[in-house]
Amino acid sequence: MVNYPYPSEFMMPLPGHPIKEVCRRIDEGPAGTSILDRIYEGANVYYNYTGEAKCFELDDDPHGLDGWNWQ
Repeated sequence: MVNYPYPSEFMMPLPGHPIKEVCRRIDEGPAGTSILDRIYEGANVYYNYTGEAKCFELDDDPHGLDGWNWQ
């Protein structure tokens, strides 16, 4: 839904090609980086790309997407 080739901010501030950025952060972690740290870095692209969030509010639904929980 937000994988555009240019930066966007209609859901969250995201870079252009955000899925590629997620994969890059997961794949290019330093040797010895745990899988959880890599996943965190990938999720950070969506939840805190700007670096301004102090914590993730994972139970917050600012976009009205609560109906997707059943999938």
